[in-house]
Amino acid sequence: MTARAIAFSLIATMLTLVASQPAAAQVSNPDITIQGGGWGHGVGMSQYGAYGQSLLDDATADDILGHYFQDTTSGTLGVDFPDPGTIWVNLEREASSIDLALEPLGPDAAPVTVSFGDTVVALTETSIVEFAVTDAEADPDPLCVTTIDGVASEPGPCDIDIDWDGFSPSPTSAFTITNVAHHEGSPDGAACTLADWNAIPSTIQRPCKYSYGSLHIRPDDDTASFHLVLEIDVDDYVRGISEMPYYWGLPTDGPNGQAALEAQAIAARSYAVHRSIVRGDPEDRPWCHCQIYDTTVDQRYVGYGHVGLGHERWEEAVVATSGVVRAHPAATFEGQAVPVQTFYGSSTFGRTEPSEVGFTSAVPYLISVDDHWGIDPAVGNPRATWTVVFTASELAQSLGWPDGSEVAGVDIVSCSPSGAAAEVRFTDGDGLVDTRPTRNLRTALGLRSPQITNIGNPVTGPPPCGGLGDNGVELYGITIDDGPTGDSVGNDDGIAQCGETVELRTTVRNLLAGTLTGVSMIASSADPHLAVLHNTSSAADDIPGGGTGENLNDWDIAVLPSAPDGHVGRIELEVAAAEGGPWEIEALLPISCLEDNAPTLVAGPLTVDDGPTGDSDGNNDGIAACGETVEIYIPLTNDGDSDLTAVIAALEIHDPAATVLHNTTSTYPSLPSGATGVNLNDWDVVLSPNTPAGHVMSATVTVDAAELSEPVAVPIVIDIDCGTDTLPVDPPPTIPVTIAGHVIDDGVRGDSVGNNDGLANCGETIELYIDLSSTTGASLAATSVTIATDDPLLTILYNTSSPYPTVPETGSVRNSNDFDIAISPAAPHGHEPGIRLTVESSEGGPWTLDYRLPPIGCDNGVVEAITFAGLVVDDGVRGDSIGDNDKRAECGETIELYVALTNQTGQDLTSPIATLSTSDPYLTLLYNSDSPYPVLPDGATAENTNDWDFRISASTPPGHVAVLDIQTSGVWSTTVSLPIDCG
Repeated sequence: MTARAIAFSLIATMLTLVASQPAAAQVSNPDITIQGGGWGHGVGMSQYGAYGQSLLDDATADDILGHYFQDTTSGTLGVDFPDPGTIWVNLEREASSIDLALEPLGPDAAPVTVSFGDTVVALTETSIVEFAVTDAEADPDPLCVTTIDGVASEPGPCDIDIDWDGFSPSPTSAFTITNVAHHEGSPDGAACTLADWNAIPSTIQRPCKYSYGSLHIRPDDDTASFHLVLEIDVDDYVRGISEMPYYWGLPTDGPNGQAALEAQAIAARSYAVHRSIVRGDPEDRPWCHCQIYDTTVDQRYVGYGHVGLGHERWEEAVVATSGVVRAHPAATFEGQAVPVQTFYGSSTFGRTEPSEVGFTSAVPYLISVDDHWGIDPAVGNPRATWTVVFTASELAQSLGWPDGSEVAGVDIVSCSPSGAAAEVRFTDGDGLVDTRPTRNLRTALGLRSPQITNIGNPVTGPPPCGGLGDNGVELYGITIDDGPTGDSVGNDDGIAQCGETVELRTTVRNLLAGTLTGVSMIASSADPHLAVLHNTSSAADDIPGGGTGENLNDWDIAVLPSAPDGHVGRIELEVAAAEGGPWEIEALLPISCLEDNAPTLVAGPLTVDDGPTGDSDGNNDGIAACGETVEIYIPLTNDGDSDLTAVIAALEIHDPAATVLHNTTSTYPSLPSGATGVNLNDWDVVLSPNTPAGHVMSATVTVDAAELSEPVAVPIVIDIDCGTDTLPVDPPPTIPVTIAGHVIDDGVRGDSVGNNDGLANCGETIELYIDLSSTTGASLAATSVTIATDDPLLTILYNTSSPYPTVPETGSVRNSNDFDIAISPAAPHGHEPGIRLTVESSEGGPWTLDYRLPPIGCDNGVVEAITFAGLVVDDGVRGDSIGDNDKRAECGETIELYVALTNQTGQDLTSPIATLSTSDPYLTLLYNSDSPYPVLPDGATAENTNDWDFRISASTPPGHVAVLDIQTSGVWSTTVSLPIDCG
């Protein structure tokens, strides 16, 4: 399957019902096989990968965390960040009764007290304390009875504190939860236990026991129940984390995973402090009265007494990293720096997921990185790869399709930068199309991870997204040394000139998902004006997926004196690695060979305009930086004896990291001998956001004039500052809620008026229900949603806003008040209306969610005769496109766009021409506003032959969806939505 076929997908990622109920299957469809790897969400630190780095590479905790959380550094609480104080951890939610047993941990235990209202009761060393909600609920809040050693209190507020020496270095008492009942569970309850994975010889259940901190009972906000919450110091909290096998730190005197344990301790601490700061005062969160949950919703906290194999090594890791967290410039809250939210999971298939694929929003330090250590046989990862098989009906049921449905077709429609799938499309063969992000399939299908590498009925061929890689490399730039040292002989101006010998380094970019190791390169040239003298072969450092590397030994290239001025030399490179190859690519070497008697033109220092005016788009500091669009002015000085008039010049850039957008030619003023002039029309150049720091771009200005017998080529270089002068990037907002689906009521009841088929039809008034679900695993209370649309065919009549029940940790909820929407009778058949939801909750907001409803069905004879069928984004560094090659439109990129259109005109179209336009303020259409399409028989689908080239503004807001208008053969109009990812 080609990359374009993979990326060829509908914009919608929710369930799209193109027809009504599917026909009953007569013959069962084949079983569906899903192949993948890893365990967990795949974002951030891989625990097996961390273990492998420590065990196999002797990496430090800082090495490990710096790899998985790119560009982060270590920081210390109380030094680099304020001391966070205590954190509140929810141990039991919505309990109706809890029994606690006090246990001394040695002689001379410190006093223990229970406080409620004005009463303070001192406990004996073996007291039993019971808390229960009473039936007498005279107040809106529940009332509790506290029973201590058989003596019950009067009913009072469920606001109770238990204190002992839990904040000392060695507490002398501990509490065990001997019984707990929940208001929706068994009235008799059960003992609380937690699995100890490190126990010998195998996992055992240990009682829930707590010795550090203090305990609190607090009332729930909307049920007759209460919460048991632990208040604890941060390092004492980390001591009770059980997320990684403690025995990975063994043996103490040989290769081990102790650095992985230290990395885990830092990650657990950084995550907890980040959450506690962002979630704020626990009193403002009455649904849990906490900042952290003790489950894998946040982190698995097991308290006291889990002393299995290697426990002392975990204690050492916590002490060795005391107070240490991770820091990143993008990690801020309310304008203040906060520790990084260090997500982690068990393992990946060999490469981590970027946060925008694993979750929803892009985060600068949560990108896709190599994780080959986690699948190395030496670490013993049992889920490095996995395969599951569903029957066609089982899979349909898991996807929530109507009873009796079967999955008939399945394919991967978009890819993650990791090399795994990002979206999978399921069809029933009868009109139902269901496209799901893989992060949702992990839950819906019970997969071990979202990292699906192949799927089919049956699986055939290699992984469609490349898996850990088979896509090769591309040239990313060249560096020329023509100084008097080493093997080079020249004038040290960084330009290859006739008669010089230059030392050349070629930078290549890894297009694979995984790291290239054992990289080798071979250089050769059949160019008659070049000769490769020495070092025809060279090694290169390992190149991570998406990263760059260059030959360690320079290529020594002689430029023959016979080379014509302006000649571009060609050098063939053959690149191979342990993971694949050899791959053949070409490097271009521009050559300047002015003769002494030729007119002499010299380029002076360039002027760069990167302000917000004209065609430039940057930070207005006068420096060319990655991701910017700059206007360049090049002064030329005539050092010859003759005056030059009617001067015109063309700019050509010999670098894949940049593209000239407009004004490839410009006039200059007349240049008398000795005079200097500047191009009257600026040259507009867009620079790749992936340009490496310190990159130097080579270009040629070719000048012609009335007095010149032939054009003169003037070589120039442009310094690109992408180390410290990158565009300012605010950390993207993490949107903790997503749209999980919708329901349309078009019956003749309430405010709806329609034919009661559950579909939106022209002329109907529908009641719309939108389902919301959590993306973070945490609940959202006090949620409200406001709906809006700019679609001229929709009118929102009533209930433009609605409250929602609490969005649960798992599952979804629906708006309490329906949204009433009138659909114009003039709506064309097949039109897909768009809506925008603004969501707010007690967790924060507002957050914006854009959503498209399924196509409108209409029998009014009005049909969108040319309909949108999908699009392909090419944002690689080739052709006119400049981006990160992930097949998504992102801010700062220049993309080549292909739009698939379906002919529903009822006639064959032999020479269709499509014209694309847009009024979107963040898009600039560069070239090819018109494009031909191949012959389109009625009912056929095809995409434009010439791509449409767009520059996307670096200031595009997150979540923006651009609207494009396409008119085909001057008759049929089609509207296309282009989502832009600018987190």
